[in-house]
Amino acid sequence: MIGILPWKSEEEMTKIPRSTITFILICSIIHLITYLISRNSEELLKILVFITGYHFSAPPTAFTHIFIHGDFSHLFFNMLFFWVFAVPLELAEGKRKFWLLIIFSAFFASYFSTFVKYLFYLICYSGDEELNQLRYYSIFVPSIGASGIVSAFVMAYLIRFWRKKLYIMLMVGVFPIPKKIPVPAWALVLCYMVAKDLIKGVLFQGLLPISGIGHFAHLGGYVSGLILALYWKFHHKHKRDYFIEWAEDLAKAPITGALATLKTYQQALEQDPENGKILLELARANFNLSRFEESKNYYKKAILALEKEKQEKELAKTYAEAFENHQLIFLSEHQLELTRLLLKNKKWQIALKALLIFCQEIEQKHLKPTLSQLYIRAKLIICFILDQYQQDFSMARATLESLLSEFPNHPLLKYPKQRLEHYGEQDELFNFNLKKPDYPFIISKNHQPEKVNQTQKPKPPWYKIHKKIY
Repeated sequence: MIGILPWKSEEEMTKIPRSTITFILICSIIHLITYLISRNSEELLKILVFITGYHFSAPPTAFTHIFIHGDFSHLFFNMLFFWVFAVPLELAEGKRKFWLLIIFSAFFASYFSTFVKYLFYLICYSGDEELNQLRYYSIFVPSIGASGIVSAFVMAYLIRFWRKKLYIMLMVGVFPIPKKIPVPAWALVLCYMVAKDLIKGVLFQGLLPISGIGHFAHLGGYVSGLILALYWKFHHKHKRDYFIEWAEDLAKAPITGALATLKTYQQALEQDPENGKILLELARANFNLSRFEESKNYYKKAILALEKEKQEKELAKTYAEAFENHQLIFLSEHQLELTRLLLKNKKWQIALKALLIFCQEIEQKHLKPTLSQLYIRAKLIICFILDQYQQDFSMARATLESLLSEFPNHPLLKYPKQRLEHYGEQDELFNFNLKKPDYPFIISKNHQPEKVNQTQKPKPPWYKIHKKIY
């Protein structure tokens, strides 16, 4: 008998799929435990399977049964299929959706299988009492295995990576032919896996219930995977990735590449309007076409999107690029946070230039009365950069002295004034912690300045650090 064995996905594994490995380890450990139990007591194993195997009258078993497998081959092939289809999904969508798909598909596939079996029992009820009883008792037989889960991941993978290829190996009996054959994902899933379970399910579980394989549970897994994939808009993400790949290819065209790239990235943005990387590529494409105002607006949107996505390194690189191209600044708290990220990523020259323009903008637009706190904090960070990075200690002190003369009684300058008086002409007047930032990057609600002891050198940082989660 010739079979097909999926071997790997076309998607590259960029990092360790921890959740996939965890699930496989749990199933393997539980199988080892059941194997050791079976060596000592077959009766105890039957009791364990009866308790944990799926039965529709005990809802918890719809989840517990996915970890129990009949023998090693049952476990091996389930986990092999699971690895091929789960790894790309976990890496693309994250562990939260990974575990939600497992939980939802476990319950859905189990009860779907029971419903379809009962439906066949009602529809196909005939004068053959023996066959009627066979169909009826098949509804109550406990089922085990993660096949329904695997089917859910197969369908979710298909919706998310429709145009990708899978590498398969042909099986002659239990012996694989060592030749990897690339086939389209849709052809393998729809024309082989789904079609096979549909035909065998109807023939050997519905009409004549003689199969020990849960084909209806497989079909329930496909349906549950389809439901969640559509709910999570995997089809839009698939289109987005397709347009991105297409745009990267079009960018290499010598004449029409820039304009075609721009239009293709716009199509990708329609599928995912708040994707920071797509917005960044649109900013670059508009800049290459000398559409500077559009480019600047896309840079702003990309920075705000990456800030939501909490991608600090990408955010620092994007802002550095936006400042070099457009001298982009934000007259808000965003500017100080972006400055912190620039310094954290060793881009202090750009941080200094951006803050100088930031302060000039506030001065030219006469916004000092309304943005006095931002202005003072920005000036203090400029002092810090001059002191710590540029090693221009005299300029740092002159900037602080000018600030003190302009805002003599401002509460934010109380401690810097004390520190200046205490240290005099010593180096390193300023000391901030960029990984766990405090004032003046961030002002905590319960912020209390430390008292400076004239006889004892104060320990940095300036204030007690309040942790902030990004």
